[in-house]
Amino acid sequence: MLLHRIRTLHRVSKPNNCICCFFNLPAGGGTSNKVKSCTFDSDMCDWHNVPFDDDMNFVVSSSSSGGPSSGAGGSGKFLVAQGRSNDKAQLVLPLELVLAKHDSNHGQMCIRFNHFMKGGSLTLYSIKNQKGLPQTRVTSVSDGKGSWACKKVTVSEVSVDRQLMFEASGGTIAIDDISFTDGAC
Repeated sequence: MLLHRIRTLHRVSKPNNCICCFFNLPAGGGTSNKVKSCTFDSDMCDWHNVPFDDDMNFVVSSSSSGGPSSGAGGSGKFLVAQGRSNDKAQLVLPLELVLAKHDSNHGQMCIRFNHFMKGGSLTLYSIKNQKGLPQTRVTSVSDGKGSWACKKVTVSEVSVDRQLMFEASGGTIAIDDISFTDGAC
């Protein structure tokens, strides 16, 4: 009953006409509003860098050399990873933090995010929390032209035993304004 928990829904149109939804949930109301949507203006919103399997980290920034000068909407902060051609950065979010109820099998959700790229690629994976199982590629973007773009994609098999992982490879790659909604995009 996500709608019961939502106090206000803001719709914001980004420069490239990508509509992103931002949820404000009641204070102390169970599910963190930091995870349903995140602009990265104050922190990483429960997203975590993978500690050992990558070569670089995503960091919160308000500008980066060779990267964006501001967040996707023209102001604010964002996450950025910068590295050489073979470097990769991995960022993980357990899906149980996104679900209003900790349903074991939730179905589908739509994830919307803005990305900035100069070289390299950005891939979104779904990962089951069980050792030895392969990652499932959800979507991938590559060789951006150095401006913000919006991507939305349906994530299937959303459940408490899965995680989402962004993997940035090479170049300068930034992520901003991530949001989740119930159902397909």
